[in-house]
Amino acid sequence: MVNLHRVGFKGDLPTFGVHTGYVAASVVACGLQAAGANPTRQSVVAHLRKVTAFDANGLQLERTNFSNQFSAPGSFYFGSTCQNWVQLVHGTYRLDTPRPICGKSIPGTNNLP
Repeated sequence: MVNLHRVGFKGDLPTFGVHTGYVAASVVACGLQAAGANPTRQSVVAHLRKVTAFDANGLQLERTNFSNQFSAPGSFYFGSTCQNWVQLVHGTYRLDTPRPICGKSIPGTNNLP
């Protein structure tokens, strides 16, 4: 929430759209930082694919490896293999699971072409 408030978010509870927008902006910022001075579209994408531990500033349980983002468990395409569950209690999110619950991909369920 602190980061959201720093960028002007005025609400108490971020919506799904606020969360996903923040994560998307975090990916773009990560790519720009990785590309260095004078980034181009091509250099941002090329350097972002070298990032192996993106966690959306701590929001994701698992780190995304952009070098295999469409071909491995934990990637954007395959989805997360760990989840934490939260409850909304009196306007505050509270962890409902003491540790992430992790599993393995079920063989034959991926939808890669």
